[in-house]
Amino acid sequence: MKPNPYRPRTESKALTPQTSTSLSEAAILELKKIYEDDFGEEITMEEAAEMGYRLIALYKILRQPLPGERKSEKASDGPALGPEAGNNAA
Repeated sequence: MKPNPYRPRTESKALTPQTSTSLSEAAILELKKIYEDDFGEEITMEEAAEMGYRLIALYKILRQPLPGERKSEKASDGPALGPEAGNNAA
């Protein structure tokens, strides 16, 4: 059986949050259930927490402005919506 590349390696040390961001037990359980539903494999709470912290770290990297963009141009939590953003739903 081919190893799942998304599952943390057992020899890796669990990540601890490097920021003030923390995951609730409910969020970790939800991530654990999603993983088990998608991949058919059970994972531990520690593995699910590590995946969650890695996902948050990736999101923080991806939401950074691109080189040459001003900070004010970046969307804080996603794309701007509504007529002022040029999204005409007519």
